[in-house]
Amino acid sequence: MANNNAEMQGHLDRNESMWNIWKEHGVNSETELTVNFHFYSAKKQNMELLCDELKSENIKFEVKETRTLIFLKVGK
Repeated sequence: MANNNAEMQGHLDRNESMWNIWKEHGVNSETELTVNFHFYSAKKQNMELLCDELKSENIKFEVKETRTLIFLKVGK
């Protein structure tokens, strides 16, 4: 679980850096923004940590689960 927390912290740190760039361009907490953020995680725990953080900040989000199929072809 410690590894998941470190990964989540990495995502949050990058988001904070992005926010700081926006602030430099005049965006503040009163600016209305629509941000479409696509997040892929192979680990369900990481997705759940992000969802929990978004919920705690009252940020709207939607989760779409997909399955990836991998076909291996054996050469001759």
